[in-house]
Amino acid sequence: MKLICIAHRGEAQTFIKSLKNIEAGLYQGKDYYVLISGEGIFNVLTKLPYIIGKYEVTEIINYGIAGITDSKLAIGEIYPIRTMYAMDTDKPYFHSYTTQNESLVDLITTKDRVLSDDISKKLYEFAPVVDREAWAIGKVATEYKLPMFIYKLISDFAGDTTACFDIKEKTQEFSDKMFEHFITQNFPEKAIERVLELPFHASFTQYKRIDKLLQKINRPADTYIQSFQFKNNKTAANEFITLLEQEINPINRLIEKKLSHVFKAFNHMGAVVLFDKKLDQKKFTLKMEINSQANVKKLEENLKEFKYQDFEDIIDGKIDV
Repeated sequence: MKLICIAHRGEAQTFIKSLKNIEAGLYQGKDYYVLISGEGIFNVLTKLPYIIGKYEVTEIINYGIAGITDSKLAIGEIYPIRTMYAMDTDKPYFHSYTTQNESLVDLITTKDRVLSDDISKKLYEFAPVVDREAWAIGKVATEYKLPMFIYKLISDFAGDTTACFDIKEKTQEFSDKMFEHFITQNFPEKAIERVLELPFHASFTQYKRIDKLLQKINRPADTYIQSFQFKNNKTAANEFITLLEQEINPINRLIEKKLSHVFKAFNHMGAVVLFDKKLDQKKFTLKMEINSQANVKKLEENLKEFKYQDFEDIIDGKIDV
């Protein structure tokens, strides 16, 4: 069977949603396995040969997010990789490995995360895409004489501007997009039939969610699709899902309206408040860019005035407070 190798659970979450966990880090479906290898060359070199030796694997497919050193490539796009190189701390490894992909895009795997523009410029001489695992996957696949396919979703520019926190928040979106790509490439007959005509982009998983919600409402889909107003195509699918969920459960709309009022002061100062959309947990995350002492002072003032009890009461359903 096909073996999909992915570094992190966040990136793999859509792939493994309906699969059986058969041992640590390995999931099995009807047509493929998914191995969560962990980050870095050494994790791959330790875990991948063991799985290939124990299970019947016919080809290896690697999905994952990666950075770029060349602005000619687009953030958010998935690129098939041709050849993988590798860089130790300050010098390249001798061997390189080539995939079965028909592509002109090469990749370089690094020992450490690339967090400076100086290092990014050095890597640009070798390849426009940077990751932490692909070279090791190429090495193992070559040793075991297995065909391999490497696909990378570009998340950011490698260098000073790398924002690991922001990337972590987007792992569900990234996983959805990579899974849709995998299904389309390998099992086109299983790709969902696009019956609904949506005026915005929706991933495979988002489309399925929208279709399921519209069936629950049991009213003409056009009623909602044609009247839905959106400003940003990238967030429209999630906004539309929220609208449909609120239609099914109107009480959540009222709760979110109350929460919006509670967090009004933070929102006005440019902070982002993240809370459990299922409204099961009595906690929230406050995210804000601090660029002056005035920011700090204003945040302190708002935190002193903030009443956590108001937030807790709303989550408990006391929406008339």
